[in-house]
Order: sequence, then C-alpha cells, then structure tokens
Amino acid sequence: MVPMPRPKRRGLAPRTIIRSDSQAGVGILPNPVKVHLSRASVVTLGRRQMRVLSPEATQTPPQAGGEVPVPQQARRLYSANVQDVIMGRFLVRGVLGTGSFGTVVRAEDKYTGTLVAIKVLHKDEDANCDAGKEVRLYRKLLAGCNRHMGLFAAVMGTGIHRGYECIIFEVCQGTLCDVISGRYDLNPLPARHVLEMSYQLVKGVEYLHSLGIVHADIKPDNIALKSCNTVTVSWLDPLTGFRKKEVLVCSEICILDLGLAVDMNNKGQTGAGRIGNRAYRAPEISFGLPWSYGIDSFAIGCVVSELYMANDLFPSTVSCDLEHLTLIDKIVGPFPEEYARSIELKCPGTFTLDPVAICFPPSGTSAPAAEHMDSMMRIEQACPLSGSILDVALHDLLRNLMHPDPSMRLTLEAASKHKYFDRLSRLELQ
Repeated sequence: MVPMPRPKRRGLAPRTIIRSDSQAGVGILPNPVKVHLSRASVVTLGRRQMRVLSPEATQTPPQAGGEVPVPQQARRLYSANVQDVIMGRFLVRGVLGTGSFGTVVRAEDKYTGTLVAIKVLHKDEDANCDAGKEVRLYRKLLAGCNRHMGLFAAVMGTGIHRGYECIIFEVCQGTLCDVISGRYDLNPLPARHVLEMSYQLVKGVEYLHSLGIVHADIKPDNIALKSCNTVTVSWLDPLTGFRKKEVLVCSEICILDLGLAVDMNNKGQTGAGRIGNRAYRAPEISFGLPWSYGIDSFAIGCVVSELYMANDLFPSTVSCDLEHLTLIDKIVGPFPEEYARSIELKCPGTFTLDPVAICFPPSGTSAPAAEHMDSMMRIEQACPLSGSILDVALHDLLRNLMHPDPSMRLTLEAASKHKYFDRLSRLELQ
C-alpha cells in the first residue's frame, strides 16, 4: 500500500535570478544569496525585497544547434533551441509544451546543475499574459502558511529573456494527461492511487478557495506527478488473469499553472466570461452566466472521473457548447427543472421543459441535419456516469461535484469530508 503523502510547506532554497536586460526581476524567495558573475545583472530574490548587485547587462549568447521543434507564430512565440541560455544562466534541455499563453521548457542551471521548468510567456497583449500575476498569487499561497502549499509547483523567480517574460518553476515530471492517455502504461491505476490523487487535488484547490482564489483551469495537463518512478507488480486482470504491470512508487501530485487563476476578492465573489477548457467547463460558463468557486469543483469531478476510467469523460471532438451541455445532461444527470426554467428565461430555446432536456440539435433545425450527425453519434454513444464509475462512494462524490446546478454543487471543503475518503487513515486526512 502506498502511503498517502502529507504535503508540507516547503523550506525553499535561496535562489538568484539573472536578468538579460535593464529591467529588474521580481522574486519571492527568502534568504537572498549573492552570486558574483561577470558581465551580468544579478538580481537576488527575497520575499520582502530585491537587490541588484551588478549594473552590467547580460549579453544574449548565440543560439546553439539542435533546434527543438516548437510551433512558430511570427515573433510572438519563443523559439527554443537546445543549449540556448535563458537569462544568461539556464541552459535549455528541451521543450515541455506550448500553450495559449506561453512555451514551457526544461532547463538546467549552469552553475548548480539544478533542473527547472521555465514558462516563457508569448508576446501577445490581447492574451493578457502577466507574469507578475502568477507570482503575486503564489506569494499569497506562501503567506497562508498552509501544509498543502507543497501541492503547488514552487515559483523560484522571474525575469526577462530577449523581451519575453519568464517564470521559473520547480520541475515536475509527467502530467495526469500523460497517465490517462496511456503514455506511461500505468492504466488502470490502482484504486488506492485514484483515492490519494483525488484527495490531494481536492485539498490543494480547497486551499486556493480559502484564500479567495479560483484556479479556473483545472485539467489533467495542469496536474503533474512529483515522480514517475515505477515498480513492477503482478496484477490480476479480470479478463486475462495475472500479468506483469507497472505501478507508481509514489502518488504525490503537483498542481500547476495559475495563469488563468482569478482572485475573487477583487471580483465580488463572481466572475464572468468564457474560461477554461471546454471538456472541463462547468455548464454555467457555457450558459454565459456568472460563475464562482463551483467551476473548480466541476472540473475536479471531470479529472477524477478520467483517472478512474483511464479515458475522456467528455469527447475532445465536441463541436459546440450546446453539444457539451447535452453530454452533461446525459452523462452527469438531468438538469433540475427549476434551474432549467431559470435558464430558459435568460436563453430561450435552450431547454424543453416537459420533460427537461437540452434542445439539440437547436430548435428549427431540420432532422437529420448533416452537420449534426457526428454530434448526435457522440451523444448516442455517451455512457452515463453510473455505468462508468462502479465504485458507489466515488460515484456519489463525483455526481455531487459535477451537479449541473452550481447552487447544489458540493464545495471542496465538504468534498474533502466525503465518505469516499473515509478509506484514508486519520493521519492521511490531515
């Protein structure tokens, strides 16, 4: 049995960040340390202050060969090259991924040999990328002094490289997306690992909520494994009998990417607008209604379902919000009549009310319309949650986390006390 991790607040090591232009970097770590380097502007990071030790600017070194393939979109994206040196200090070792807001590279500190992950933000004013925002939110997590702080990737500093804003994180290993997709050949996960990962995810985001922060982008890509080390065991497959199988040595996870997180203390406790990935998007967002902390609960329910099933809960090929809402209606359960009536007043034509159901294809569409055939096939093939989640306690937890009516959705504080987690020991539940 793998022991449940007990996240603790980390004693973060001192860090010194080197800048490649005249602007000062921002840091958040304690105990600044002076590092003497020639021809470099060295910024020492402290929780309360920043000190510039040398005024000289770092010269950008020439790019080395062995280009790593990175999608190109004019000059707004950072083009990473193996052996490229970011901020005069971090040697690029590979590209971890490229998203809507930045490119994440794995890099090595050429002075200490430490591996880090660096998010290089796109040069896109319309995307509203703000490296300072992510650092400010992480500083708020640190100030909370909560033992669940260890469930978040630590921000080690920030800087500028060739005009691109950069955020330096501790490096984690593969994501839950890699696990669910079968990249590591770990499926099905042991029930114990699903339990432990689910609890960590609930407690980590619950801590965010206690600080008035909504993550707003919970998905498997944004949840990493602390370690991908595995051990080979004999596994009883119901269909084929015993076989050799790889299982994780440790089920610790790490929550990533506060780039879309929203501080609700500045928003009047509700947000507005489309946010997050559609496959993990709560229905109130698709309806265009104000949203709050419940969108994270819904997304966590989706992620935990996928961990259990080792498959997507909602198809990635969904064509529109109305199809997604129809799938929620079928997979998670029907929308309550009172809630459906309130939506129908604001968005006429969304529901039929006798019985309550999403109108898809939209009212007035000739049936069968060719453009809706693929959508109708996906809806027809969708399996209700009760047919996919055979663990009764887990099904009850997920059904309440993903309740279509946000006013009836389980809060994460309540979810952490759900009977599903009674299988954890009292020590593990702390």
